[in-house]
Amino acid sequence: MSGTGKAGLNAESDASPFDHDQATSSCGAHANGAVRNMAFRARPPRQGVALYALRPVLRPDGLSGPAPDTKGVTMAINPRTRAEILRLYCAETWKIGTIARQLGLHHNTVRRIVREAGVPRHPGKRRSSKIDPFMPFIRQTLTTWPGLPASRLYHMIVARGFRGSQSHLRAMIAPERPRPVAEAYLRLDALPGEQAQVDWGHFGKVTVGRATHPLMAFVMVLSHSRRIFLHFYLDGAMHNFLRGHIEAFEAWQGVPRELWYDNLKSVVLERHGDAIRFNPMFLDFAGHYHFLPKPVAVARGNEKGRVERAIRYVRDNFFAARTWDSIDDLNNQARQWCDTIAVDRPWPNDHAICVGEAFERER
Repeated sequence: MSGTGKAGLNAESDASPFDHDQATSSCGAHANGAVRNMAFRARPPRQGVALYALRPVLRPDGLSGPAPDTKGVTMAINPRTRAEILRLYCAETWKIGTIARQLGLHHNTVRRIVREAGVPRHPGKRRSSKIDPFMPFIRQTLTTWPGLPASRLYHMIVARGFRGSQSHLRAMIAPERPRPVAEAYLRLDALPGEQAQVDWGHFGKVTVGRATHPLMAFVMVLSHSRRIFLHFYLDGAMHNFLRGHIEAFEAWQGVPRELWYDNLKSVVLERHGDAIRFNPMFLDFAGHYHFLPKPVAVARGNEKGRVERAIRYVRDNFFAARTWDSIDDLNNQARQWCDTIAVDRPWPNDHAICVGEAFERER
């Protein structure tokens, strides 16, 4: 073909009927040259879109139809095609992509039909691995020592002939490692005046003169009202431990029937299960104030969760970003905080009243 212009086409002979009609209708009073120029400047249709729209697609029933559905578009499938998809997936164990290609459907359509039918997914076929001969030994070892690190187990099987990588071992033994059985916890509610919980909290170190001392917080909390007693000492020695009890009893003007403790040496000297050997000095102290000391079970911090949360509350709400000049100044601020901010917080059992009101009822 010959001609001039940007597209290299003859405007008079190659203009499409649509272009010619459009030019004529819009400029009927103009000369033919003007029509030719407008037809020449008209943009040709986008070839990619036209070809895609005209491309026939073979449907499962053998007829031509629209292009396959895309993501987000639901395609209507007749019952015959649906049954064929389920047959190929369940009986012939074909993959989703294979079914989609053979039936001329989009893979999302096939996946949707399988999902709606509630058919379980095909189990993947696991390839053989270098670690397979060692799996019985690994399972037996993990049954005996469930918490054995993978690094130690790796060296054990390497000594027995394993030549794989440690990362491969970690991936393979993760499903084999025994999982701890989930444990249910029962919420412990205490009657008024029945119980208090006691513990130490470590708040760093302070320097007095040329000596450095640990800053220890003695915390006692009433389990019913959540009233907190807080006092700081420069160590957790026995005399400070007993002094903290006395000051708490004086501040509350009473003594709870039971005091729950962790297994700290000031209370428990030795323990084997339920057999407990108490500190004799502490037993004399408990006998003088007529309360029952109850050490919680070993590694059962949840049994004294109220004092654990109270120490965290003291650490976040009182001690954080606080300045003080001396240990006496710190204890004066702690006493004021216990009598104001700590008692004004909502009572966990009834947010309509505060901790201070619950404490007055408890007394």
